[in-house]
Amino acid sequence: MTDRPIRASDRERESVVDVLRDAYTDGRLTLEEFEQRTSAAYASKTWSDLRELTGDLPVEPVLGADLPQ
Repeated sequence: MTDRPIRASDRERESVVDVLRDAYTDGRLTLEEFEQRTSAAYASKTWSDLRELTGDLPVEPVLGADLPQ
């Protein structure tokens, strides 16, 4: 992992929204929390921004899956 900010891709934002949707349907987030975090996910610029939205959830989104190895 790097300490420099990595720009988030649309695919990574969608991965976060998927995690948030699952957390909402599992009852871990209220509708208001889900809506706030989803809006923030789509506005996020970096991986760090995205990680803040799921840090208190048991499943982490996949970040960097669309990068060449």
